Amino acid sequence: MFIRHKSIRGQQYLYTEHSFRVGKTVRKVSFYVPKKGTALPFDVVNREPLRNIVTWKVEALQKQQYSKFFCYGKQITAIEEKKVHFQVLLGLLSPERRKKVLDEFLRTFLVNSMAMEGGTISYDVAKALDEKKKVRILGVHQLDIPLYHQLQSAYQKLKILQLRYPRQIQELHKLIYQGIYPFAGQFRTKKVTFGDVQGLALTVDPKSIRKSYQHAIKKYHHSKGTIYDFERIVLFHVDFQSVHGFEDGNSRLGRLIMMNQFLQQGYPPLLIRGSQSTAYRRALVRAINEQDTTPLLKLMYQAYMRTWAKFWKPILEEALQTTPRSALKASAQERSRTSVSES
Repeated sequence: MFIRHKSIRGQQYLYTEHSFRVGKTVRKVSFYVPKKGTALPFDVVNREPLRNIVTWKVEALQKQQYSKFFCYGKQITAIEEKKVHFQVLLGLLSPERRKKVLDEFLRTFLVNSMAMEGGTISYDVAKALDEKKKVRILGVHQLDIPLYHQLQSAYQKLKILQLRYPRQIQELHKLIYQGIYPFAGQFRTKKVTFGDVQGLALTVDPKSIRKSYQHAIKKYHHSKGTIYDFERIVLFHVDFQSVHGFEDGNSRLGRLIMMNQFLQQGYPPLLIRGSQSTAYRRALVRAINEQDTTPLLKLMYQAYMRTWAKFWKPILEEALQTTPRSALKASAQERSRTSVSES
């Protein structure tokens, strides 16, 4: 990626070239980056190049497998368009700005994920904790604060971890729940499940936990390139939750892994709101018990689109607008030497 100035109808833009891996080939696409105060946002001024690269990517994906939810291609086109948009804008930011944006997402993600399990930390409390400011903890469960910090630590480990073995899942669980649960990092020895009055998930027998995790991990890695990545990540989440290897704490760990997988595959990760806990669990139970993933894929797709519109697009555009031009150039030149976006 590189940047130079370009004038269009009297407006000054930064002109950047980005390389994408599409199947087995690499395609270069040029984009205009609006300067601060420019009327047209990135996706409007770049409608044609965005459409071109997404068309190439969707055509390449036609050889892969995907469920009936994606059968008309409309959803895949929308998902891939946001993916391209995300990769370009995030790639233009300096490492410091990029970290700030990703840290903001992690904070928002953890607050919502904890809320789905009855967590009591609000966004404002989490922000104060991150900034090491004094904060009123009235109404906050005393264990939620170390749990929040330990979830952050687990994510930092996940970022550099190649998830290949069940023992790594045990290590992550221990890192998150040490001091919270006496069984942190220990596989369960009795039957557990999750769900509600509408249905309980058919989780695996305790004796099959290690083998089932290994099968899920192997399936995830071996299906790369044959199953559409967005769906492949959701399917791994279903498999992970169906194992339910610990007495408690499975869902928060599972969602953290899923979030990291989306980032690893180049997608802007999604937020499942705390208020969606019931819908999320029912969709998971249906996927596990009936092998019907449509409700869960629909929920994930809607969350993806909402997260893009409400979180990623505004924060990335704001970060881009407030980044000095010199920093944008330096960041683009550095990334051009080290990376090509995945298909």
